[in-house]
Amino acid sequence: MIGNCTDQKITGSEIVRCSTPGPDEVRILTLWEPWASLISLGLKKFETRSWGTKYRCRLAVHAAQRKPSAPDISIWVQALKLGNHPLYCQQPAIDLLRCQSYGAIAALSQIVNCLEMWDSTVYGPPMPPRRRGIDISTVPALEKLVGDWREGRFAWQLENTVHLPKPIPYKGGQGLRRLQNEAVLSAISAQVEEAIGC
Repeated sequence: MIGNCTDQKITGSEIVRCSTPGPDEVRILTLWEPWASLISLGLKKFETRSWGTKYRCRLAVHAAQRKPSAPDISIWVQALKLGNHPLYCQQPAIDLLRCQSYGAIAALSQIVNCLEMWDSTVYGPPMPPRRRGIDISTVPALEKLVGDWREGRFAWQLENTVHLPKPIPYKGGQGLRRLQNEAVLSAISAQVEEAIGC
C-alpha cells in the first residue's frame, strides 16, 4: 500500500498501479487550490462532490492553474492552524500557498470509499440500511472547513496519500479521468518510492 512499507518490498511502479482486481489504472482529478495542497499535506481526508463514484484505486491529485481567492487563502490558513500543521508556523503561511505549483500533480492518493452524506440531526439515527454513508454531524471540524458537507452529496474517502515534493506539470481537465501518460506515471512512481523509502 502507498505510504506503508511492510515486510514486503514494494516498488514505485507497484505503488502507482492498482493492486485491486480490474483494470490497472490511475485516475486524475483536478482541484483548485488550496484543496489540492490540503490533500497533499494530509489535512483533507475526504474529497466532497455532488456526484459519487464506484472507482476504487489510485488517484493523482492535480492542482489547477487557477490562483486562490482571498476566501480560499483564509481557508488555507485556518486549515493549517486547525490541523496543527508545521507550515502554519512558517510566516507568512499565505505566501506558501501563493508559491505552490499550479498546473501540476501534487500527490498520489487512493479512493477507498464513496459515502453519501446524511445528517442525523435532521433525520435521526440510524441511516437507512439501503444507504451507505457518513453522518455529517460526526465529521471533524477540519473536514467541515475544507469540504462541502450537505445532505445528499458524496464524500470520497482518501487514504495512503503521498505528497510529491516535486510537483509534476500536467494539463488539467474536468471530471475523473484516466492517467495514461507513461512518462508521468514513471515520474510519480519514482517520487512515491523515494518518499516512502522503498
